[in-house]
Amino acid sequence: MTKRKILSAVLLAFAATTAQAQSFPSKPLKVYMPGAPGGSFDTMTRVVMNRVSELVRQPVVVENYPGAGGMVAVERCLAGAADGYHLCVTYTGNLAIAPYIFPKMAYDPVKDLKPVALLGSVPFVLAVPASSPYKSVKELLDDARAKPGKISYASGGNGTGGHVGGELIKSSTQVQMTHIPYQGAAPASAALLGAHVDWSFEALPTSLQNVKAGKLRALAVSTPKRQPDLPDVPTMAEQGFPDFDLTSWLAISVPAGTPDAAITQLNAALNKALEMPEVKENYAKRGAQTLGGSAEQFGSFLQSELVLYKKVMGKAKAD
Repeated sequence: MTKRKILSAVLLAFAATTAQAQSFPSKPLKVYMPGAPGGSFDTMTRVVMNRVSELVRQPVVVENYPGAGGMVAVERCLAGAADGYHLCVTYTGNLAIAPYIFPKMAYDPVKDLKPVALLGSVPFVLAVPASSPYKSVKELLDDARAKPGKISYASGGNGTGGHVGGELIKSSTQVQMTHIPYQGAAPASAALLGAHVDWSFEALPTSLQNVKAGKLRALAVSTPKRQPDLPDVPTMAEQGFPDFDLTSWLAISVPAGTPDAAITQLNAALNKALEMPEVKENYAKRGAQTLGGSAEQFGSFLQSELVLYKKVMGKAKAD
């Protein structure tokens, strides 16, 4: 092949790639959402995707796939084509925690997925039903210590932040409590509101309105500093857990093999959506924070989270 033919082939390939990038997306996007509708991450994702749909001028369909701590949704997403039209909703649980709870999980968080962008992060609230007798974490643990295994706590599933938070408390206090996993944050919250469980670490966006309405009582927040939305609620550190710091992040990933051009387009649309005042306000009123950033930054962040949770899960001895 002559140099002229080689150059022509390269230029044609470049032109095809450029045309593909400019035309993407040319059909609806599908978002694979873990958990049941109505949970904090479900709502946060939909708020952003509504704006993304406007930006890319294509419908964005969000479908819920509850189960296995968010892994079912990722598995379904990975069954789709790696073409940029299948977006996996990933978060702390199904990317950074799951490998240390489910060693035989069906996907590798790094090899089978490519990062697109971080959406946001949320702190947790240790909450009890309004009818609960507990007014502090100490009172809750004292009762649990007196009744080994009788006090129960809910989570949105094995490997979620709520599960990990409970395991950290159990491992640091040696108090036996029973974990009740649900198919997402919404049913776990409903169980807590109905007093079917004794307590739960709920994401702040899930619990905030119920706490303010007097339907739940917040005993602690999971961050080193108090939360502006709940200034009177003490931190876990203030109640005898000096190193306690638990937050959960939300992100978008795609199947490995997705073209870089599509990832670049998706990342740009997501970042534009996250910068919109109405999105920032929506997140803020839920006690959440918008993140954003490049796909590379998300990838580096995930690597650090995998290292962190390898240590955390080893300490918690979660199973």
